[in-house]
Order: sequence, then C-alpha cells, then structure tokens
Amino acid sequence: MMFRGYVIEEAFIRDHKLLSYSNKANEKNDKLNILNYVKKSFEGELILDANQMISDWFPTENESNVFVSHSHADVNVVKQFANYIASGIKHPFVDATVWQSGDDLIKKINDTYNQISGEEHTYYYDEAHKISSNVDLMLAMALNKMIVHCETFILIQSDNAVLDGQTYSPWIMSELNMYYILHELQQQIWNPEILYRSAYSNYASISVEYDVGKEIESLEKINTMSRFENVFGTP
Repeated sequence: MMFRGYVIEEAFIRDHKLLSYSNKANEKNDKLNILNYVKKSFEGELILDANQMISDWFPTENESNVFVSHSHADVNVVKQFANYIASGIKHPFVDATVWQSGDDLIKKINDTYNQISGEEHTYYYDEAHKISSNVDLMLAMALNKMIVHCETFILIQSDNAVLDGQTYSPWIMSELNMYYILHELQQQIWNPEILYRSAYSNYASISVEYDVGKEIESLEKINTMSRFENVFGTP
C-alpha cells in the first residue's frame, strides 16, 4: 500500500462546496458510553478496559482508508467534508464521529468516580491526573493505529489548526508526527529524532506551541478541483 499525505484549506472546502449534510461518515458517539468500560477493582482502583473500548469504538482496518486530521474548532465543516468524500470511493475517519471531545470523556469519568463529596466539578488531583493521562494516551495510541491502517492522510488546514507552521494542538502535532514517521519510512529515510519527539511530547493542559513546519511541507497541497477529484473521486 502506498501511503500518501495531503493538506487542503478549509476555505477551499467552503468555496467549492465540498460539503454534505448526509451521514455517510457514520457517527457512533451517541451509542457509546465510556462508563461502560470503567470498573473498580476490589482495592478501589479504577480500571478502563482500553482494548475492548478501542475494538468497539474504532473502525476496523477495512472500514476506513482516509484519516482526517483537523482542529476541534472546525469540527462542523470537517464532518460535512467527510460526508462529501464518503459519497465517493473513500471512507474517511474523523475522531469526532466516535467521541465529541477527549476532555468530555475525562470529565465523565471524574464526575462519576472521582468527584469530592459536596463539591461540584472538584476532583481528587492524583486520580484526576491518572485518568487524564491514561485516557489521552489510549486515544493517542488508537489514533496512531488508525493512521497506519489508512492509505491516505489529509490535514484540514485553517488558522485554528496550523498557523505559520505552528500548532497549539497536541493532537494535531501527534497525528502529523505519526504521518511523518510513516512518510519517512516509506522513503526509506529514518530519523530517530522524529520518533523521540512523537513518543515524549508534552501533553500538559497549558497552551504549548509545536513546530510542525517540516511535517506540513511533506504534505501535498490540494488547491484545484481537478487534483481533488483525482485523489478523492467525484461523488
């Protein structure tokens, strides 16, 4: 399988009306509840059944062939774009069709199992940190597997996603790094520094700036309808 990466401007999508309000890019988030995968051990420790959750929530290798990387702020346009390309020969994966927000998943677990009695939205720090770290890591690993399974990677470029080669989203940074690793391996060029950056990135809850200029440059820009139709077909 030849792995290819592209970048397309959100403005290009809007200008050329590459949008559909159908639901061909199947949404699962209404049917799935993360609490169904959480239980307490006899010692009172929270256990999240990550393997079963990933199996239930994420498409199989044959169900998706396009990974759509995007900013959460652009999610409405991204979903409509995914529906549009799903009308053709492509089967896109958008994480927001599986869950609305990773933060919402973490909050749901904290509200149910880790809230301090009598204090609304106040949690025990150590447990909240463990919940956040493990959910983020589980989702990042699952997304990386989806990128590997898909033959096409596309970034929806906007000022919310990447601005002047910089992103404030650890998710976009992680996805671009995973794509770039596959791109480099495909070109038979191995750079250990890339793997190190992917494995040890900072996922703190502050705004962190990530330089993704090199990764963006490796993506082919789609800026004409003829190139778009060549890549995604004509719905």
